Amino acid sequence: MSEQPSTWYWGFALPADVHARAQATVNRLLGGEAGAEANSEAAQVVSELVLAGLDSYYTIPTQMVPLSPRLKKAADGSVQAVYKGIRMVISQFFRQRNEAELQELARYLDAMLHESPANQTAHLVFPIDEALYNKAQSLIRAVQTEPRPRDHLDEIVATLSQMVTEGITHYYERPVNLVRLGGLTRKTVDMTMKGVGKGIRSLIDHLVRQLSDDQLRELSHHVASLLHEKPAAPAAP
Repeated sequence: MSEQPSTWYWGFALPADVHARAQATVNRLLGGEAGAEANSEAAQVVSELVLAGLDSYYTIPTQMVPLSPRLKKAADGSVQAVYKGIRMVISQFFRQRNEAELQELARYLDAMLHESPANQTAHLVFPIDEALYNKAQSLIRAVQTEPRPRDHLDEIVATLSQMVTEGITHYYERPVNLVRLGGLTRKTVDMTMKGVGKGIRSLIDHLVRQLSDDQLRELSHHVASLLHEKPAAPAAP
């Protein structure tokens, strides 16, 4: 009996109420709910998931390793601009989606919602390849055990930026390819998301390079909580 390969994920924890609303919306859409109200509900749920992501990717890290007032003000402004761009994309994306498209999107979102009843936790995750997972774990170990974590700044920034690229693929590119958007709308949202990605990578590069060795160690524990592995399971004989 051979084993199915392990699967590696990157993803953030969801508040219980956000997870419950997301799962309930998925279930209603899979049940055939459609129309303006369904589009609005889907957009609202996705917006809540985005806010949960910003909490995990920005708010929690900056609470763990506080920034100077000047840097915090600049970073907050950048994050607000990113969120504004994402909200615009969500608004454009969920205009007049038909029943079949909503069901396809619901199936996609359902696959990203992972619940662990044993731990009473839920996450929004996407798969990453083994090489990226191992690279991230290797950097976490180095930051937590070596005397000078800042020696790895370039690798840390590059790896986090790669996670951003993967995130845009799974949070935006794949979902948008499941529906039909008008040429002008697609061009507009593509350009907006390109700007969002550039803004996030720039923010990561700027903020990470300001961190001390101790701050990098502290932050590494949060980054570790975003990495998940589904162990290999025995294949059918």
